[in-house]
Order: sequence, then C-alpha cells, then structure tokens
Amino acid sequence: MFKLFKKEEPEIREIDFIQQSLRSMMIDFTENFSNIDNSLEETDKKELYRSANELLDNKAFKMISRYLINCQGNYAVRQAEDYNKVCFSRAVINGIELIKEEADRLNGLYNDLNKNEESFDKRKII
Repeated sequence: MFKLFKKEEPEIREIDFIQQSLRSMMIDFTENFSNIDNSLEETDKKELYRSANELLDNKAFKMISRYLINCQGNYAVRQAEDYNKVCFSRAVINGIELIKEEADRLNGLYNDLNKNEESFDKRKII
C-alpha cells in the first residue's frame, strides 16, 4: 500500500532564534547618545529619578533579577553544551546587571536632588 512520509521540520537552531529576536528590537544608533536623562525636561528627569528609586526598592524586581541571574548562571555551569551558550548566558547576566547599574545611577541622582531640596529652607534667614 501507500507509505505515509512524515515531512521533516527544519531544525530551529538557538542562534537563529536569538538573531530573529534581536531583529525585532528597535535600537537607537543616534550620534552622541549618552545618558538616558540628558534629553529630558526637568520634571521628566525628576520622574525618571523617582521611578528608578522605586524600582530599586521594589521587592519583585529584586527577586526577579536575582532569580534570572541565578537561572542563567546555573544554565551556563550545568547545561550549556558549548562555549557560545555560556557566553550568551553571561551576556544575559551582564544585561540584567546593566539595568540595575543604570537604575542605581539614576537613584543616586534622585538622592542628590532630595538632599538639595531638603537642605534649602525658604524661611531660614541668610
């Protein structure tokens, strides 16, 4: 009788998936791109600084970032089949740490801003 042939699905490699994912991201290649807060109005800067402060104090953010870092670290040490996958896990960890570092920098600006506002007293005689 007739034999049914199962059509083989093309294998999707992890690197293909990563490359496809990165293509969908919008990356700003603006000249002189420096800090995120440079182009903002003063009120927007204050909101950004306050939000960074809240992010760093957010229990869920702390738990999620710690969990993801540990997952990637464990994967790199225990499951990665080759050096490229280890490097990818390291890049993911570095990306998470970059987010935390930038939020920490903005939080420092928030703290500096609050110190300046608290130390100024309109009623104090000069």
